[in-house]
Order: sequence, then C-alpha cells, then structure tokens
Amino acid sequence: MNKTVFFLHENNRHEYNSMLELIEIAKKYNTVIHEDAQISDFVQLGQSCVIKENAILGYAVELHNQVEIGSRAIIGEFASIRTNVKIGDSCVIGAKSS
Repeated sequence: MNKTVFFLHENNRHEYNSMLELIEIAKKYNTVIHEDAQISDFVQLGQSCVIKENAILGYAVELHNQVEIGSRAIIGEFASIRTNVKIGDSCVIGAKSS
C-alpha cells in the first residue's frame, strides 16, 4: 500500500511503499527517520528533522524545520509542530494540537 509524504520547504510530494524507501527519500532533505518509527499517510516534514525509534506520527501531522521527535513519542493526527521544537521521549501530543 502506497503512502504519501510531503516535504514542506519544496512542497514536494513523494509516494513510498516501505519505511526504508521513506528513509532514503528523507535523506535528500537532511531529515533522519529511524526505521522503527511509524509514519502515517499525508505527513508533512520540514528540513533537518529527526524522528527517533518507535515514534508514531499520526495522519497528516506537520513537522516544521529542525523538529526532533523523541523515542516512543506519539503525535496525534493533524497536529502541527513548529520550527526548532524538541518533543521528548515518551511524550504524547494530542490530535489537532499546534
């Protein structure tokens, strides 16, 4: 099943079939995604983000530039995380938060 991710600074849309494929796409934008992270469909990623192991990004989450998502953190659907924000390990951000 294809999923779609957007990279905000160029408004580029990429479809991918596997987490490893997404990790390779993200490298073009200086973004690091751990292979054990879970990324839902229509997530928007800024440049130079870090998504650590077992983090979960819900449907249509938006991460601006230089955002770090900690291990086991959960970001609810439609949440927006602004530039230079670090979400700690095991934190939970509710749906539609900004």
